[in-house]
Amino acid sequence: MENLIDSLKKIITPDAVSGISSELGEDIGKVTSAIRTAVSSLFGAVLEKGDDNKLENILKQAGNIPSLINVKGLFSGKMDSETQNISSGFLHTLFGDKLGNFSSLISSSSGLKNESTSKLMGVLSPLVAGFLGQKLISGGNFKGLLGQINSEKNGFLSSIPSGLAGILGVSSISNLGDSFFNKVTTQTKETAEKVKDKVEDTYHEYKDKMEKHSGGGWLKWLIIFLLAGILIIWLFSKNGCSKGKGTATPVNDSIQKVEPKKTGQDTLAETSTDNLDNTTDQKIKELLPITLPSGAVINAFPGGTEDKMVNFLKSDEYKNASNEDLKNKWFDFDGINFEFGSGTQLTPESETQAKNIGIILKEFPNVKIKIGAYTDKKGNDQDNLKLSQQRANTVRDIFVKNGYGDRVDGTEGYGSKFAKVDANASDKERAKDRRISLRFEK
Repeated sequence: MENLIDSLKKIITPDAVSGISSELGEDIGKVTSAIRTAVSSLFGAVLEKGDDNKLENILKQAGNIPSLINVKGLFSGKMDSETQNISSGFLHTLFGDKLGNFSSLISSSSGLKNESTSKLMGVLSPLVAGFLGQKLISGGNFKGLLGQINSEKNGFLSSIPSGLAGILGVSSISNLGDSFFNKVTTQTKETAEKVKDKVEDTYHEYKDKMEKHSGGGWLKWLIIFLLAGILIIWLFSKNGCSKGKGTATPVNDSIQKVEPKKTGQDTLAETSTDNLDNTTDQKIKELLPITLPSGAVINAFPGGTEDKMVNFLKSDEYKNASNEDLKNKWFDFDGINFEFGSGTQLTPESETQAKNIGIILKEFPNVKIKIGAYTDKKGNDQDNLKLSQQRANTVRDIFVKNGYGDRVDGTEGYGSKFAKVDANASDKERAKDRRISLRFEK
């Protein structure tokens, strides 16, 4: 898994730093130093505030706003109120009434003017919040994210001014995060002791009963082994993500793609299938930043739907294509899925790909899309046709909700009309025919 700081460097490119330097009228070396110091300090402060539920909520909120990791957009000075609230909330949660001291610390360590530092922090704070928020949402849990930052701490500590320790109320910079991880370790040990005591009590209770009956010796040892196994499984499942000081608990920066569960009646894929390769093999794909022509950045699968769409829209193939040509160029969604057992209820994760595609449409203002939905051959043809139309409409509705309804030129459910796999084939084979797709129109 890529280092967090290295991932962020791909967003704060040299060109972006040069542009910020010009806008501020400051030496590029000072700006570079300030960015390095500020980002490292923000990471350290997040680590130290790991016990704050408000911080977790702010990061989750920031992670749902893709524009927060667009450096050029943030520095344009045209932040909306939501971005300003996240920026302010993030900084005040980390530094409280010491925020002014933190800003002065960045200025003094980098040589930037105070005014320039304030403007720079107005960009960096929502950027870092959005970046970490997206890692949190895609990876799963806050402790896991903190674990990864903690495991990478030695790599950015040298960029943090020693004065940050006093601002955050720790004895030294090297102790950032210790209070949180020591607490987690203590809680884990206490939980383990309680479970151990419970197992021992249970064992002695069974031992007393067994000793009242002859021939119970072998059963006694069987019970001991079973209880020990239960203890080990419980501890791993309950505390697997809670690591002590200096241990790595990396946030999982990927999405697990799972083979669809079998149901009595076929519909579209009930869980995420790999529509790109038309297979249901289990895969893990990593979400990575994809830069659009304007400089906006979205997080998506490399080689996935969004990536293919952007490359196609920039190509001569699209520029020279007629609407008749475009009718045969479909792109299968690989991140929009329906809840298991539900006909038309989208999973919460579907919102991410819908927003990404909306941002892509904004990049190409003359483009419209048509949405098509397909089922396999199993089940009643009329029911499948109706369901596919409902699902195509559901996907359209998510674009409407996000403000891109005028860019959807139509929907059509094709049912099993284009299905190729026999209805009696395995669920895995039939998954090739279950998909939702889009194509472009000029």
